[in-house]
Amino acid sequence: MKRKTLICLALLLVAATLEAAPGNQIVLVARDIEGKPVSGLRFVYELVKSGPTNKSGATALDLPADHRLGQQIRISLVDSKQAEDWFLVDPMVNVPDGSDAATVVLMRRSVFRQVGIEARDARGQKAPSQEEWTEEDRKRLLVEVAARHGLSAKQLETAIPSFAETQGRKDKGIAAFLQGEYPKAEGLLREAVDKNEANLIEALEYLASAQFEQ
Repeated sequence: MKRKTLICLALLLVAATLEAAPGNQIVLVARDIEGKPVSGLRFVYELVKSGPTNKSGATALDLPADHRLGQQIRISLVDSKQAEDWFLVDPMVNVPDGSDAATVVLMRRSVFRQVGIEARDARGQKAPSQEEWTEEDRKRLLVEVAARHGLSAKQLETAIPSFAETQGRKDKGIAAFLQGEYPKAEGLLREAVDKNEANLIEALEYLASAQFEQ
């Protein structure tokens, strides 16, 4: 009986040790769209948070013990005052299979809003006598404007939904507008106006554009 008890205790100890065993750790390097390091930001993956990025934009992030190196993970920015004006161009990160760091590209929300403004205004400048904008015209124009701000077409595809991952109705509305979802954009932007969110004039301009597109 005593022997069985000791065996059970040993098994429980081994199980507890395995459960508490630390997982792999990866290094994330935060860069803006121009390649400059971004300091003071923290990232989270499956409730595990990194420390703030240093002056070189680097920080370490722990992974679960059963995590496989080389696979892809989805990270998020930890809410903070420092992170308010940033968003991840692509929240999916390829974990290096080795000691290399994983580069994380970020963009200021204010810069991406400018991309939207330029694309929106360029559409508004089209003469009434010209043919109507097609869906392909809309996409091509947005890609051209984004490229002037350093975003590739591939990055733009992930940037729009990532930009929409916010509590702010205005930015959600802008993202919907850029995706051509005008009824959805109108609803979100109307809520932003009713709630008197930051930069009311910008929200009103987008709201008017969303209504016009319909």
